Formats: sequence, C-alpha cells, structure tokens
Amino acid sequence: MWLYLATLIFLLTTCHGREIIYSIDEEVPNGTYIGNVAMDSNLMSEMTPSDFRTLRYSLLSGDSYVSLFTINQTSGNLYTSQVVDRELVCRFSTVCKISFEAAAQSSIRSYFTKILLIIYIQDINDHSPVFPRSSMSLDIPESTLIGNSFTIDGAKDADTSPNYTLNTYTLEQANSPFSVSFVKNLDGTSVVKLVVDKELDREVQDSYNLVVIASDGGNPPRSEKMLVNVRITDVNDNAPMLSSTIYNVSVREDVAVGTVILTLSATDLDTGKNAEIRYRLSSHQSENIKQLFAINESTGDLSVAKTLPYNDGNPYRIIVEASDLGDQPLTTQTSVKVTVIDSRNNPPEIHVTLLPSSDVALISEDTSVGAVIAHVVVIDSDSGMNGHVICTTDNSYFNIQRLEVNEYKVTVAQPLDRETSPSHTITIICTDSGSPPLSSNHTFKANIQDSNDNAPMFTSNIYQGSIPENNRKGAQVIQVQATDADDGINAEVEYELVLSNETQHFLLAIDPVSGRVTTGISFDREKVSSFIFRVKAFDKGPEPKSSTATVMVKVNDENDVPPTFMENLFLFKVSERKPPGTAVGRVMAMDLDEGVNGEFEFYSESGTQPFNVTKDGVILTTGPIDRESQELYDFAVYVVDNGQPPKSSSARVKITIADENDNSPKFIFPTSTNNTVLVPRNTKPGTIIARIRANDPDKEQNGEITYGIEGTNFSEVFYANIHTGDIIAKKGLEEYSGQIFNLMAVATDRGLVFQTSRAEFLVKVAGSEYLDSNSQTNITIVIVLVTVTLALSGFIILAICIIRWLDNNRKNQKDIIKVDKPFSPSSVSRDDENKLSIINPYIDGAVDGDKKILNISRYPGSVDIDRRQKNQVVTFAPDIKDDGTSLSVPNPVYGETLPTFPRPQAEDNQSNCSMNSTNSDSGRGLSDDETRDGVGRGMLYHSRKGKFRSSIPSPINVLHQERSTKFFPDRTSPLSPINHPVRSGSSYGCSSFKYQNRGNTNFGVHSTFSFNEKLPLQEQDSDGTSGIHTMEEIPSPHFSGNVV
Repeated sequence: MWLYLATLIFLLTTCHGREIIYSIDEEVPNGTYIGNVAMDSNLMSEMTPSDFRTLRYSLLSGDSYVSLFTINQTSGNLYTSQVVDRELVCRFSTVCKISFEAAAQSSIRSYFTKILLIIYIQDINDHSPVFPRSSMSLDIPESTLIGNSFTIDGAKDADTSPNYTLNTYTLEQANSPFSVSFVKNLDGTSVVKLVVDKELDREVQDSYNLVVIASDGGNPPRSEKMLVNVRITDVNDNAPMLSSTIYNVSVREDVAVGTVILTLSATDLDTGKNAEIRYRLSSHQSENIKQLFAINESTGDLSVAKTLPYNDGNPYRIIVEASDLGDQPLTTQTSVKVTVIDSRNNPPEIHVTLLPSSDVALISEDTSVGAVIAHVVVIDSDSGMNGHVICTTDNSYFNIQRLEVNEYKVTVAQPLDRETSPSHTITIICTDSGSPPLSSNHTFKANIQDSNDNAPMFTSNIYQGSIPENNRKGAQVIQVQATDADDGINAEVEYELVLSNETQHFLLAIDPVSGRVTTGISFDREKVSSFIFRVKAFDKGPEPKSSTATVMVKVNDENDVPPTFMENLFLFKVSERKPPGTAVGRVMAMDLDEGVNGEFEFYSESGTQPFNVTKDGVILTTGPIDRESQELYDFAVYVVDNGQPPKSSSARVKITIADENDNSPKFIFPTSTNNTVLVPRNTKPGTIIARIRANDPDKEQNGEITYGIEGTNFSEVFYANIHTGDIIAKKGLEEYSGQIFNLMAVATDRGLVFQTSRAEFLVKVAGSEYLDSNSQTNITIVIVLVTVTLALSGFIILAICIIRWLDNNRKNQKDIIKVDKPFSPSSVSRDDENKLSIINPYIDGAVDGDKKILNISRYPGSVDIDRRQKNQVVTFAPDIKDDGTSLSVPNPVYGETLPTFPRPQAEDNQSNCSMNSTNSDSGRGLSDDETRDGVGRGMLYHSRKGKFRSSIPSPINVLHQERSTKFFPDRTSPLSPINHPVRSGSSYGCSSFKYQNRGNTNFGVHSTFSFNEKLPLQEQDSDGTSGIHTMEEIPSPHFSGNVV
C-alpha cells in the first residue's frame, strides 16, 4: 500500500518542561512507531545513565484517545495501537490535535514525572466529496435574466484539511446555457448555485439534464457527480393588489401591546404559488416604526409591538408590503398612518449634543475646570406640571447647569487625569413634575485625551539576561520593554543604547521600536563571562520624556571546550605483588567550561592491563602484577565531560612495575636429570671441571646471582668461583681415580631479602676399570637390538647406501688415510701432533693394545691415518658388528685447561657436537648408567699427539652425509658445546664427513666442517643443556647416551 510506504512519521520535539509534540499521518498501520518519549523528553540530562535505565513508562488513563496508542514501558517507544481515522477523531476541525499524559517512574527509586504528549493527526486524501443525493430537479422560469442563479445541493468532503477538502464544482456539459458558482461555508459545507449564462426559451427547450462534478484538492483529485434535472417554467407576471393605497388608523397611547389595529387584504390574479401572498413591513423605514408595530405575514394583521408614545399629535407612517410567492416574486406597497391620542403622562425625552460633535465626548486631560463638554435639550410633550423637567448628573467630575427652560450644559467639575481614569460614563437624569413624576435618563461616554505628562517607565530598573557563547552574529542579547502611561504619540516609546565601552566593544545594537538588543560578535564565555550596559527609552511627545535602565548580561556556557589532561603522558611506578585496589596515582585534567559542561569523568581503554581508572582519575590495580611477566604497561586514558554532546580527550599512561625479590634462582645446571660431571683422573690443578649455572627472572640486584658449593668431602679438592659458578680443581685428581664427590650447588641472589636455591650434583673421577661386565652385557643388548632393527629395514637402507655411494664416488675423491699397524703409546712422536687418536679408557681393551675391543665391529680394515687436513674428524659407525676387529688405544692425552665455557644456544636440547643426542643427554656429565655401560661403547678424543693403526679386514659402506643436507633433522648445523680457543695447527672442532668404499680403502675423510666461533657465555639455557663439564672437547661417535 503506497500510503503506508509513503507515510512520513516525523518528530517535532520541543521539550518545554514536560511537553512533547509529535505528528503522524492518519490511517497509518497498527504498531507504527511515533517516537521515543524517553529520549525526546530529555530525562537523561536530569539523572545518571544508571538511574535513567531504571525508568519505566506508561500512558495515563483519563483521555478517550489514550486507547489509540501504546508505549513500551522499558524503552519508552510510542506506537499506534490501532488505525487512527482523523475524520472520526476530529470530525469538524481543520487542525486535529489530541493530547494525553505519559508517566516516567523509576523502578527502584522514588522518581516520578508526567509528560504531556501532543499528537497532531495529519489529514490524507482518503475521502471523496459526497452529495446528499445522486440527483435533483430544478425549475427555472424562462424569463430568468442572464446572471441569475439558483441554489442546488452542495457536496460535503469528510477531509477537513485545506489541501484535501472540497475545492471546485464544474459542469460536465460544456455547451449548456448554465454554469456553476459556489461559496464555501465555515462548517465545510458549500452554497452551490446554477447560474444562467444565456437566455432561456421554454418553447425551444423545456428541460436540461446537467451533471455537476464536485472535486477536492488532492493530487490526483477525488470527485463525485450529481444529476440536476432542470425544467423551464412560465413566469410570474401579476403583482398582488390591495384594497387601498392609504390606510388611516387612530389609537390611544395606552393601547395594549399586541392589539391588532388594522387587517390588510390583497389579491393576486396568478395561480398556484404565484397567487399566494405574504405581508411584511418595508425594511426601508425608521427603526422606531419597526419596533413599535408588527404585521402577521399570512393574515395581514397589523398590531402594536410596544407601548406607543404620544407624538404630540403627529401620526406614525407605516409602509406595508404585499408579495406573492412566485419564483420571481412581485410586490405591492401601501401606507398606513397611525395617530396616537394623548391619554397619559409621558416621561421627558433627553437629547444630548457632545462638543465637539461626536458619539463620544473627547476631553483633554489638561482641560480647565468649568469647560463645557455637552449641550442637553429635554423634550416633554405633556402639558402643565407634567411637562416641567429638572435634570442632574451622577458623575462627580462633571456638573449640569441650566441654560434655558429644558436646556442644559455639562461642564468639567474637577481636574482630570487620563492615567487614572482614561474615560468617564456620564448619565443625565431628567424628571418631570407630574404626579407621579416620570423620569428619563441618557448616558454618554467621555474619553480623556492624553497630554505628555509621563516619562516612559521600564518594566525593570535592572534587567538580567543571558546569551549562549558561540552565538551567531546578530543574535539577540535581550529585549527590554518600557511603557508610557500616556496615550497616542505620547505613549509611543523608542529605545537607544547609552554609549559605553561595552556597547562599542561588543558591537551592541538596539531596535528602536521593539527594544531588541543584538550583538555583532560571537561571545566566548571563557574570555567574557558577563557584561553590563544601559538602555534609554524616550517617547514621541512634543516635549519628549525619557528614562534609563541597566542591563546585566551573563554569557551562558556551551560545551565547546573539551577537558584536557595536565600531561600528554603520565608516568607512574608501582611495585609488583601489590594487592588489587592499590592506588598507583592520579591523572589530572581541567575543563574551562562551567557547570555540567565543566564536570568530567575519567575512563581507561579496555584491554588486558591489570589497572582501572576511577571516574575521579585514580588509577587502581585490578589484579595481581608480576614484573617478570610484564615490566611496562602502556594504555590510554580518556576524560569525558558531562555536556551535551559530550567532549573528550585522551592521554597515555605508562606504569613501570618495580621489581620485588619474589623469585629464587633456578638452576640450569645441575638439574634432576643432568646432575653428574665426569672428569679425567689426570685433571690438572686449576682446571675448570664444571660450571654451576642458574638464572633469576628478577631485576638488577634481585636478579644478580652468586654461586657456591657445599659438601663434606671436597674442600681440599674443589672450590667454586662466586661470580661465574666455575667449579675448579684445587689439585690433581689422579689419587681420586674412581671416586665420586657429592656436592651441593648453592645459588643466592643479592636482594635485600635474598633468596637461595640448592641442587645436588655428582663429580666422578674416571678409573681404568670403569667398564665392568654389566656394561659389556648392556652394550651387547644394545648392539643386538640395533642389529635387529637394521635387519628389518635392510633392503631400504642398502638401496639408499648404494645410490649415495655411487653418487659420492663420482663427486668426491679424497686422500686415503690408511691404518696398517696397531697403535701403541710408544709410537707417538712430536711429528704426530694434530693427528686424530682414539683414546677412551672406558672401552674394554683400550689400555691394553693386545686386548680385543668388544662390540666395535664398524671400523674398516687396512686404514692408514697418516695424512689429514686440519679440522678433520673421523667418526666411526658403531652400529656394524665386527668381532674380528682389535684396536690398541693408549691412555688419553688431554689438552690445556680451558679458562672459559662457551655461550650455549637458548633452548637447545641437542649436544652441539653430536648428531643423535637426546634432551636429557645434551652436553652433560655421565650418568650412573652411562658409567656402568662404558660411556656408550667408545669415544673419539681430539689430541695433539698420538696416532693409531688397525688392521680391520671387513670393509663397510657408511651413509654419506653432506654439510648442505640434513645433518640434523631440523636442518641445522652442529655447533660446538664449548668455545675452545683456536690454536694454530690445532684441529679443534668437528667436521662434516662422508664415507667412501674404494678399492683397498675402507675409510675416507672428506669435506671439512668446523664449529662456529661463539660469543662469551650467557647464563641462559634449558634444563637439558648445561654445557660440557670435561677437560677438553671430545668428538664422539653418536652412540645413545654418549657424552661430548
């Protein structure tokens, strides 16, 4: 429905107190939204938002139109509850206005207020004009003159608004001799006339069927039709005839009212209504006649309407008319003379002439006493004492004085004041001397004319006005008003400003007629809060009089200045571990506005920070604070004023969390899974055998750690560096071979209230008989398990080995190192420095060169390790069993003492120089199980001296590993766990390698891989990476549980 879609429900909300005005179109559907009473009444400005949300709304009963609407009690939304028909609600009104009351009350407080709702129902064009009947008949005489009109039925439109009510009448027949004219009445009806535009001839056409169309003002207009049947009739051509043209009647003056004094009779030769006669008094005669006499229009009886006064013998002349009832009635007149016979005493007649001549006496207020204002003549037609008259007046300001018989003058008796009595009513009473005496009175009004005897007076000597700041130029400051008790031009007041600095500086101007004061500037309350000036009022009298008044104007504040913080950045500091609700500090702001516009509240941005800002700017903690989790909090704070609309600004707050010594040191080494250090028995005095490592997440001195060791059997053997945590040998350890020292590592921070942690660890001094039968059994079990595993995947591994061997054979041709004789300590010479030796006293047979080395079947035979490049490392594959291999290994030769330890990689759970370590075995000392198992069935030591030769008959193919490929599963390169000083000619460090199977060569060394140099030690490592606590770096074959 287009009407529903196009209906505009608009809000004309003017809240003056508790009054809201809405406007809706009629016929809108049930449930149409009208407005929100809660917001439109501006109740929010009178209370807090929380109180505002407790308000509930309802419509108060008592008005019949309340049922047309409904209100949501929570939101305050006003809706229609049924279709509103304007024609039913305001049937005869051009403006449809209904009003009723709504109530707003708090659901939890005592607040209650009433709101007057005024709703204007706007008309829509939903009704067509309606004729009272669909057709009518009309007789028009053929003699009707052009321009004559005949009344026909008018239409009525239920729509009463000017835009949609009845607007025009037209004839459907354009060539007829008629047209339509109409006049709208106040009640919405109309007087419609059919106008004769052409001469009518009944003999040519005796009837017409006309269609009258009534249309309203809509777009498109609505219309209705009515059929008018016009019949042309004959004319009325005979006038009524009276029996006489003049009638004479005599009556006594005391004749009773209503007495018929004459009956008139007339005849008409016409027939029908043209012959029906009606009588009336002619309207063209004195009012006195029409008041004294009356005539019956049907019978022609002339009667007395009121008591007839004696007319001193002069007859009353009455003109009577007789008319027929034809469409064009004809009239005949006659004259009736009525003579009144004097039969009683009559009261005197008073005739007053005002000077100057007018209906009201005009007297200047400065007129002197005795001035004549009126002339009085008294007429009494009675004779004798009945005609002797005495006159008086009832107003003390005036006198009546006799001039001649029955003639008087009225004079001023005392000074007049127009401002006190601007007019006087004067009654003259005249009484004759008859018995009983009769009297008459005559009243007239005297207006006192003004003289300029009063100055204008302001309604107040001091005006107090106001103007909002940021006003537009030309805005009204105040309107003053002065009145003058005088009249006319003497009371006409004009205004002007009294010149002053204020009037010039603020460009003040005043309208001389209205007293409206305007300004040519826009005020800023923060600069000008008030000012004073004076105005002058003067009249327009011949000698103008004036007065002045003082105007005090206050510049009202508007919310045009946002609150601003005292600082753009607020810095605070608070200690960690403070309880929630601890005050950290206060942010400060200021607002140059005043009143509610200058009141403001603080808020903080939503986030995860454990702080909240109260409305008055206090920053409070809302939860636990841990500096180790976060040391600095940076968030925004906002300040919002209470103006409408509110203004705001923001600043940053940075809160630094001060450290408390709330964390004890945490050991990196030793730990529960890494608490054993294995040292060679030939360790020299001053050698660093291990390093205690811990960290403390606290800050500054709370996080600075000192180290120590405790125990019962070490004081002569070891001591600890308090700063670095180094465990240093005081003396050589040969005499302690095979012994275990149980030490307690102590880490203490330097807080004012310090905290200490302790961890137990073992220092084991290696012995020659370290490997026992259990170790050999364990090694055997491991080798068996490995062999079974290799067997299950043999085909896949073999294929891969062959492919990679073929590829490596093509790409890499290196020198062959051949071992062709057993190795013995006596064969070591100075020339053999920087060569690779296998020295591990923990493998069975390593000390005795003739003793067979068990479980090391992976070494190739006929290998000559005579030549090698610097930094090359030979790594043997221990996973291939060869029971026929024997190897003579000398006692280990250790390098120089290492003064420092390397910087470990953070969270690195693999040994830096191993390819297959586990998290619990990355760069640590040997565990008890490893000691029993023989330290993983073999170790490679890098030494400056010694070489070995071995004759191992079985060749072996070993998988090729390149530096650029997957050395480790995560594609990383191995790093040295200990940062050894680089010596010229030394081969410290690991090297990448691959194996070749060539003619008589079982073992090849290729592609040097060197450890990267590492930065100095940092005290950060995971629990599984504590560094290497041995005298020297030991390149190792990758056995499970092997220690580097």
